[in-house]
Amino acid sequence: MYAVRRRWRLILKPRTARWNHRPQPQYSVDLIAVPVWTMLKINMMNTSFPGAYHLTTPSATRLVVVDDNKVFRDALRSFLEKQPDLEVVAEAENGLVGVEKVQEFKPDVVLMDISMPLLNGIDATRMITSKFPEIKVIVLSVYDNEAGFSQKAYEAGAFHYFSKTSDRNTILAAIHKARSS
Repeated sequence: MYAVRRRWRLILKPRTARWNHRPQPQYSVDLIAVPVWTMLKINMMNTSFPGAYHLTTPSATRLVVVDDNKVFRDALRSFLEKQPDLEVVAEAENGLVGVEKVQEFKPDVVLMDISMPLLNGIDATRMITSKFPEIKVIVLSVYDNEAGFSQKAYEAGAFHYFSKTSDRNTILAAIHKARSS
């Protein structure tokens, strides 16, 4: 990172006049000095770097993953990020943080677990769909349909309900359907 910042300083630092008879530009515009792939790597790795922007496809579906199981969250995130038209913008470990992340990032689709501490997925879904009716919530749960969880999820405003053991392609199809509706 130091080498990249040093290159930026070399590019953007004011140049002093070497000869009195020749006016020099105030700032260099020799952007060829920094290879394009380096600039893209900076943008994708560190968005806090001055002048860096997070590159996304304009049509990418923005997702928030809310699940208390970190292993499942990480596995789901790595699978979703391999899809070129999906972008996971945030993760949350419980429903309360999930609602805050939805308010902050305004995703297109939320993938929500049911059993979580502080605020369960049903109540979090109800809060999200009442505040943001355009955001679709897909509930992923370990319960197939025990104790009527799917019915409770649909009553709370969930777009779809899946077991965590569902096929990945089925979940992907539901995400695309939620985005298009």
